[in-house]
Amino acid sequence: MNVIAQLMHPAVNRLYGVAQKGSKFALVYPWMGQSMVDIVTSQTFGWKYRLLVARDLAEGLATVHGAVPPITHGAVCASNIVLTRDGNARWTNV
Repeated sequence: MNVIAQLMHPAVNRLYGVAQKGSKFALVYPWMGQSMVDIVTSQTFGWKYRLLVARDLAEGLATVHGAVPPITHGAVCASNIVLTRDGNARWTNV
């Protein structure tokens, strides 16, 4: 978890910590209002914006995979991508 918490990239959501209740654990990330699903299903987001998001996410994923020790994001899917209030995309649940 310490390795994940130290990841610093604009396209990687910062891990605040871990909560535990009994034998169940939850990762604690900052709340983001929109998900990647909002981008894909909305007519508001044009292709230029979508390509910028894709580039940023690729760079973020390269940061995750380049960590020491390397981290493998086991669930690369739209539900694990969130948008900041500024419209920047971030990986979450790393």
